[in-house]
Amino acid sequence: MSLYTELRYAGCTLDSHESDLYVRDCTQARAILKANGCIGSIFRSEVDNQLWLDVPFMFEPFWDAKTRQA
Repeated sequence: MSLYTELRYAGCTLDSHESDLYVRDCTQARAILKANGCIGSIFRSEVDNQLWLDVPFMFEPFWDAKTRQA
């Protein structure tokens, strides 16, 4: 199961920009990232003022669309 899918199934709040995956910072998201050997950079969203984790290049739908275009 991909990181994106695992986070989605766990009910984590997700967002993205281009290929970067954003997940709202919480204990469950951090545990899933750690289990998958990923590290997210913490940032505070200007939209909702919440802490989020930025995981570069891990937004799976972006890559799926790129594959379909090729």
